[in-house]
Amino acid sequence: MKEPEFDDPMELNGVVCDGDPDVMIDCVIEEYLRMGWSPAEVFRLFQSPFYPLLHAVMRTRGAEPVRRRIEQVRARCGVFRFSGWSLSGGDSDE
Repeated sequence: MKEPEFDDPMELNGVVCDGDPDVMIDCVIEEYLRMGWSPAEVFRLFQSPFYPLLHAVMRTRGAEPVRRRIEQVRARCGVFRFSGWSLSGGDSDE
């Protein structure tokens, strides 16, 4: 097997990040809630092995702490829901 080139964009690279993982988790939860996802939809991200970091949080902390965290963030920032949209700026007589 050929070794990958140094700048191969398909090569997986790990990065160590300093910081508070709880802040990162809150930011991820808030981002999806602000995009209009329901708490149940956000919770499913933590259940999915396709989101390895969030899935690891679920495995290490458990389902109930993750649910509580999602609810805490939802209570702080809310969830956007839209029932329709309009191209009109609202100033026309149409």
